[in-house]
Amino acid sequence: MALEEMNGYLETIPVGAVFEMLSKPVVEKVVRTALAYRSKAPQSVQQALDTAIRRDVTIKGFRDASKAPPKRLVAALQDEIDHCNSPLAAAILHTWAEAQADWRPLVADFLKDAGIAVGPDEKPGELQRTWSLDEWLDLRDRLVEKHDHLESEEAGLMLFLVSGRLLRGEGTLDELESPRLLRWLEELEKLPNDAPEWPEVALFADLVVATARSKIEEMIDGRVNAVRQGINDLKGKYDEELRYLGIDMDSWFEAAEARLSTIPQAEVIVSALKEQLRAYRPIRPQAAQREEEKRRSEARDRHEREILKVVAEWNELMSRPVDEVADTREEYVKDAPPLPEGAVAQEEFDALSTQFDKLKDEHEQLKTENARLDAANQRLQPLQEQMQVLKKELKSSKQNEQHWRRAFVDRRHGGASATASEGANCASVNEAIEQAQNVFADELLFALNGKSTKNYPFQKPAEVFEAFAWLATEYHRLRPNPGPSPDFDRLLKEACPGWSYKPNQTETTMGMYPDWYKTSAGGKTYDLPNHIGKGNSHDPKNTIRIAFAWDGDREQVVVGYIGLHQRNRHS
Repeated sequence: MALEEMNGYLETIPVGAVFEMLSKPVVEKVVRTALAYRSKAPQSVQQALDTAIRRDVTIKGFRDASKAPPKRLVAALQDEIDHCNSPLAAAILHTWAEAQADWRPLVADFLKDAGIAVGPDEKPGELQRTWSLDEWLDLRDRLVEKHDHLESEEAGLMLFLVSGRLLRGEGTLDELESPRLLRWLEELEKLPNDAPEWPEVALFADLVVATARSKIEEMIDGRVNAVRQGINDLKGKYDEELRYLGIDMDSWFEAAEARLSTIPQAEVIVSALKEQLRAYRPIRPQAAQREEEKRRSEARDRHEREILKVVAEWNELMSRPVDEVADTREEYVKDAPPLPEGAVAQEEFDALSTQFDKLKDEHEQLKTENARLDAANQRLQPLQEQMQVLKKELKSSKQNEQHWRRAFVDRRHGGASATASEGANCASVNEAIEQAQNVFADELLFALNGKSTKNYPFQKPAEVFEAFAWLATEYHRLRPNPGPSPDFDRLLKEACPGWSYKPNQTETTMGMYPDWYKTSAGGKTYDLPNHIGKGNSHDPKNTIRIAFAWDGDREQVVVGYIGLHQRNRHS
């Protein structure tokens, strides 16, 4: 069957999902281009974008957010894109595509020459997941090579829009966004199990971790030095202005260095203070004429208020107790932004070089070992056949376990067994919640917070009910006395294939976004440090997160959030 004949059977996803493949700077560029071109776009495209902004965006001081200036809208639109607002993302992409009328036909011709059909609709609402990462990267590189005036990421974006295709979801990891790393992972997965690289993988992983640590150390040191240098520059260049305003910066750097997680914000504040002092310096002296002094006095007062406001922001940032922020390099590295480009430290580089030299010396030995393994593999053929039999038995065992778990639920709830069966066949997440409330009223307390998504469109609601059943049975049974190292993630995966358990969000993230990580019930407020979920994309049809807390007094699992990924400092 030809690809065009299979359209009805291919997995589709909202067009806004292409933003997941773009870097933050390119996302911002796309948004700015769409806003700048909005007034020149066809009326239907302009109206669609204005309507989406008016419906979903709030800008202080504007009843109709679509009337706000572009510089006020950019950050708000990026925030909506990050939170998977598909209709708004689609409107932005359609406007951006209209703005590229001079080179969009080049992409269509390129695809036709490559034997790839152009999408039937110039403004697709959904894309089909048909391309592998290798196929898309190869097409993008060839397109840019042929038309070298095109930017790589924007060319890749136009390939998605013109073809109506997106990448398949295979080979991805939760929270892993780098196309380069995903490509490496895909290459590894393609290797046969007898490839000579496998004995080296463990050492390779250690070297990758060592390199990453070196890079992160460089990044931390660079940012710390930037803050130190910025503070010293201000003290040296604007000493007179600082003394006049009563600002003492002598302890600023020590305060920031003790709280490494504040360094990125400290950089921004120091930069803002520099700009304000630069503008303030020429207007601080009294003017020679009365009228000029009147104008200067107003500007002087305005800048002094802004300077003191920046200083107040610094004091507020540094007022947090050290033990309440990520004040160690280990904590800071854990939540660090993407690694910068640059060479590893010389000491680390020498160590890595020694390791790789050792690998070269062992390469011939590995070839010999590989030949021995080939011979052993022939002898293992009967065991491999036996393994296939065991796999079938394991599958049967999994089915028996699911049957046992359902029976366990029925035994605990007696007359509710019919309701439990209905829950396994519910048609929506809302129905799964309602059935779980009925069946597990003693074990589960539903208190969804304001960031939860009503009528969440996850396409497998029966699995959601199964996840609630696991919380109400296995988790509820073990949680009061879990032992030294309860492997809840393994237990959940065994009960609900494809689902995972994640404990302990960082206190920093929970403190920054309390609306996402707290809920209330019966006059009591709960933190939501744990979550279970399935999927790793920003497509709500295939991805869901359920955050919860344990109430030891009530002996209940408090379900406080249902939706996509909760917000963190990288979203």
